Amino acid sequence: MKKVFIAISILVLFTSSMALPSQRYDDGFIVRFTHCLPSSIMLKIPNENGDISISRQIIGWDNKYRCRYSEKSTQNGKTEAFSCNFVREQINELVSAMKSDPNGDSTAQSSWDMYKNNPNVCTLSQ
Repeated sequence: MKKVFIAISILVLFTSSMALPSQRYDDGFIVRFTHCLPSSIMLKIPNENGDISISRQIIGWDNKYRCRYSEKSTQNGKTEAFSCNFVREQINELVSAMKSDPNGDSTAQSSWDMYKNNPNVCTLSQ
């Protein structure tokens, strides 16, 4: 049974890493993020200033009940990376914003930016 679970987990991680959703925040990502399920997701978003490549990794819960998450985005050769530790309340707020704004045009982007710029939650690197 344990081997079946491991095989299914590997398949889910592999297929989620190959997904290229058209929305910045698709339903699959929102569900995985809501439950802090370990996964890796890569997507490419067309933009008038050049495509944006985004690599997301939900690492899972740490021993302090925080969801560990990291993201790296690249556009026109410039890369931004950040790592965060979210508590349940922060996850709920981000999930609500992503559901109301799946393309990340305003509400969702503002919510993510608020946490990315909070050194108590996220660490930025260039």
